[in-house]
Amino acid sequence: MKIRIILSITLGVLWTPNVIFSQYFNKISKVEDLSRSYIWQVFPEKNDIYCCIEQICVNDNLCINFSKISKDGNLINNFQIEDIKGFFNRFLVKGDTVYFSNDFFSYLDSFTYWSFGMMKTNGELIVKYNYKILHLSETGTGSFGYNFPLNYGLTLVNNNEVILWGEGLDNRQPNPGKVPYRSVFLRVGLDGTKKGEPFWFDLSDFPMRRMSDACTDIDGNMVFHYEYGDNEIPKTARSIYKIMPDDSIKLVAEFPVTILAKSLPKIAIDNQGNYIINLISNEGFAPGYNNPMREIGLISKIDRSGNEVWQGMIPPYSYDWLKQTVATNTRDINRISTTKNGDVLCAGSAFVADSFDVPGQVKKLYSGDYVSFIARFSANGNLMWRHFIVPHKKNGKIRRNNLYDIQESDDGSIITAGQLERDDDDIDPRYITDAWLMRLSPDGCLTDDCSHIGKYFDFPAAIVSTLDVQPKSLIALFPNPGTDQLHIALPDEVILPLQYQIADLRGHILEQGAQSERKFTITSDFLSRGMYIVLVQDKSGKVWQGKWVKI
Repeated sequence: MKIRIILSITLGVLWTPNVIFSQYFNKISKVEDLSRSYIWQVFPEKNDIYCCIEQICVNDNLCINFSKISKDGNLINNFQIEDIKGFFNRFLVKGDTVYFSNDFFSYLDSFTYWSFGMMKTNGELIVKYNYKILHLSETGTGSFGYNFPLNYGLTLVNNNEVILWGEGLDNRQPNPGKVPYRSVFLRVGLDGTKKGEPFWFDLSDFPMRRMSDACTDIDGNMVFHYEYGDNEIPKTARSIYKIMPDDSIKLVAEFPVTILAKSLPKIAIDNQGNYIINLISNEGFAPGYNNPMREIGLISKIDRSGNEVWQGMIPPYSYDWLKQTVATNTRDINRISTTKNGDVLCAGSAFVADSFDVPGQVKKLYSGDYVSFIARFSANGNLMWRHFIVPHKKNGKIRRNNLYDIQESDDGSIITAGQLERDDDDIDPRYITDAWLMRLSPDGCLTDDCSHIGKYFDFPAAIVSTLDVQPKSLIALFPNPGTDQLHIALPDEVILPLQYQIADLRGHILEQGAQSERKFTITSDFLSRGMYIVLVQDKSGKVWQGKWVKI
């Protein structure tokens, strides 16, 4: 199956502190004949961004496209890694080397295997190793059948070693059918040497447990965030554990909580060695809010001794809609990361119920179960900002979206990525989504003044008014016809900043954005051959238009 990737980009050329030039953008990667694609992880490296995009490979299986994106949002190179899945932390990038892990079941010998490999950032495979984990006869049977040991990620540790980690069932362990998720680890060398057999983490036989995130401590060992609980025994906790060089597992800190599974346990570590985790307190509700719909994300900093230094809240909007429903919540945190100065970034899923304008109609109430938020805390726990990301369809309905990763780039800008529902009423948003990448300012914005953020973060509006169209001869589009680049030049009378959009002859907007220069260039290799309408609107509302042909 031939796959074609179409890039739709919103750009803004801006100045930020300590950065001479930075290009912020919102980019959507549409794959033809593909029902869905996601970006699970992003790795800012100097001026470039590496992305792990899960989509359909040539063999119709899910796999990863590992892509390199320039600082201004243009695709540099892209290659497929067959049979390597995304999810959690299966990839790491250090310098020009990519480390990856995976799992697969072999029907030839009935073993589950885990893989560890290395490749260059240009796609050149260095080496790949496979390790036997568990035979089918030893795999526990859960409520959904065989629960094979699934690999979730890898963590680089001391002595040129890596720990592969995940979850599954082992029927040699106590009560294998009772425990749906049992943590499993495997330590190997970067040379492929197996450092021992897989070892399982058996804190107890609590039926509920999750280990979904890990990172490297400042002492070079692996730490992970763990949750366990039992509906029959009133004990539920989230804990930080460290894997020592001899594979023993040491408790760093434990915090009782009163509810499970509001958000998978996540963890990051700052440059001082403090742990940043997402805890749940007050049955998952925000302190000071009594509405039971207010499920709020909470971030805690834990010091090296296991003491909580501070707890920060990602707050909702402080009012109810129709009294019964909270306007917003921040229930699921998908990623926590830290910045060079010790600030904390987080991204996750939110719920929004609010009224929104529909062109030609009265305001309507729309709710979105899967929209996103991004937030930043200072090193001492103060909330610096949080944005609810609520893009809309043409009819006013909320577009389903999820952000799975958020990281700081070397220049201080913020890279965040995930998936975004297509603006189409004839699709199922649970299955039709496109890979989504944004480079934002340190304040989490597409513009230097956050002018696109009112109550909610939204994308620049389409240019819909052509009542004040200027003479077509005043906009220069060249070369025309053209191929992979479109240069746009506007007269001196244009009042900056300006918005632009490119649409096909059916009126479908294929690219839109903001610019602060009268002359700028757009990468147009994602467009198919044909004629396009280019509209530019300046700050005063005047509109220039022209036709451009792609050959």
